[in-house]
Order: sequence, then C-alpha cells, then structure tokens
Amino acid sequence: MKKRFFNLIILCLILPISGFSDTETSFKLEEFFKFPHMAVSEESIYVWDEPFNGIYVYSRSPFALSGKFSQKGQGPGDFVRIYNLIIGSKWVFIESADKVAYYSFSGKMIKEVKKNPGHIGIVPIGANFVCRDWTPLGIAGGMAGDKRTLSVVLLNSAFKSPKVLHQFEIISNRDPVTMKTRTHLIEDCRKHVVHNEKIFIGDTAKGLPISVLNEQGKKLCEIKGPQEKRKISNDDKHILTEKLKDFYGPHWGWWQSQCDLVFPEYYPSYLTFSVSDNKIYFMMYPDFSANTQKIRITDERGVLLKEREIDALDLDAVKNDRFCIHGGVLYYLEEDSETGSFHIRLRLLH
Repeated sequence: MKKRFFNLIILCLILPISGFSDTETSFKLEEFFKFPHMAVSEESIYVWDEPFNGIYVYSRSPFALSGKFSQKGQGPGDFVRIYNLIIGSKWVFIESADKVAYYSFSGKMIKEVKKNPGHIGIVPIGANFVCRDWTPLGIAGGMAGDKRTLSVVLLNSAFKSPKVLHQFEIISNRDPVTMKTRTHLIEDCRKHVVHNEKIFIGDTAKGLPISVLNEQGKKLCEIKGPQEKRKISNDDKHILTEKLKDFYGPHWGWWQSQCDLVFPEYYPSYLTFSVSDNKIYFMMYPDFSANTQKIRITDERGVLLKEREIDALDLDAVKNDRFCIHGGVLYYLEEDSETGSFHIRLRLLH
C-alpha cells in the first residue's frame, strides 16, 4: 500500500500504565481498517472506521476483539458516519450528522435523539451540551466572504436555546479574485474541550490562550499558554511542499491549477491542546527538519510543569483532533505503510 502523505495517527483514552519509558507499547489490530478512530473505557477499546461499518469493541487484557455493535444505515442505532464518540462515566455518547445516541459500555442502545445537522462537535456537560454552530445563526459574515466568524455555543438539555460562548474568526479558503482554494498547512488552533464539567476554549488567532467556563457558560478564568514566537523557515516550507507534492504525485500540476499553498510568517503559539487530570497539554508545531515535536504540560493555572520532546506526529491527524492524552500518556494508532494494518501505540509523557 502506498504510504499516505499524512499517516493516520489517532490518540485515544485510558490504558493502564505506570512509570515512564521511552519505549512504545503497541497492540496490533488484526481487522482491516481504512481510516480508523478510537476511544477507550476502563474495560474496552472502541474502534470505528471511515466509511462506517460498525463499532468494534476490544478487551484490554488480554487484547482481543470481544464484540461489535451498530451498522451503516438510517435505522435506530445505525449511523452513516460518526462525528464524535465520548466515553462517559455511565455511557458511550455517539454523535452523527443528524442525531446523538447513548449506549451502554457493552453496546446496548439506551436512547437516541435527533439534532440540528448544523451543530457539530457536540460534547455533554452536566445537563447541557457544547458544540460549534455551523447554522446560519452561528456563522456571521456569510460563507462567501473573505472572513467570517464561527460560534461555539452552549445548548440546553433539549439541544435548543444556543448561548454564544466564543466566536472564532475564520479566513475563507477561497481567494475572491482567482477563486483558487487557499491551502493552509500551518493554521491557528480553534478548539473547545470539556473536562471535569468545565469548558476550555483555545483560539490562537485572537491571541487567546485558554478561556475556562463552567457548565452554564460563565467565564471562570483565562489560562496563559505557551508564548513561543517561532518564524516559519524556508526549509520548513520546502519540506511541507515536497510532502504535499509527493502525495499528489502525477496530479500535482492539477492541484497547483486549483489551489494556492499559503504560509503565515510565524507559527501559532501552539498546534493544539488537550486537558486531562487537571493538566493542560500543549502540542507545539513540529521541528520539521529534525522530525521532533514538543509537548508542554502546565497546571490549570498555566504554570509550566514539564516539557517533553517526542518524534513528530502526523500533522493532519493532530490538527483534526484524532488524538487524546490521558493521565500523562499519549495514545495513537499508526498505520504500517507496507501492510496497511494498524497498531495501537502509546508513549508516556511524565
């Protein structure tokens, strides 16, 4: 199998580890997946694929396939595509384009509820929900304008009465003059996370480190994150451009006729962040020449606790939040470029 430009890396939730080792532990998935995603409970590992064909449940000890639930379809408990899967204390929460569903850990459906297709990235918080609002009410400036804003909103228990918590400013990916698509391989972090009944919102485009709100949407504090100002070198641009060129191969000329590759002058202060066990993990943009990447760990006040340097992870997978850090452990799923199989890998950060 041809090696993809962006090797799929997915980081997930809880596996039992103690101490620190620079070596990686791994588990091989015997089933075939194309673009898998993953989440983990105390007892099981949940894996689903794109295109969707059900949710595979693996036991952790010993590691083995123990069951499968749901299927592709429009009926009760069926999904065409899963946007989000969250492991709660009593249920598995699943979001798709038009509904959300609650399941038991063994895969028995508890209930499902229709939702507005424009509400994406829904995360439960108390009796409410937080999400990005892609409806006309949630987007200001229109989709065709050069700039627009995208709202992060709080919904009530009936998925109604959206309360705006934050507005991300987004630059249109369409050049209004040439009508070519502007491709940004280096871009700002615009993200919301829920942890311990608190909402964390990061927006590097506005210079906002992390804004913390309670489950009613009341602002509690702002957390100062990394303030690194690193210029994007010509070498970095060359490395990324060559990878993109290699990915498109014989279609590179067509891509150039349709798209412009755009780089900012400086890297954003961080690539993305994760919140776990009362700590914030800031993942920085990689050093592309050295193929390394820093992860800065702070407490919830933003005080630096530790900095780890690891082998650089896949840029596209990280930007699309196919990862998780829990309890000081980094979990990801990596494809074998020759066989096409996937391995669950993990690395300790503490």
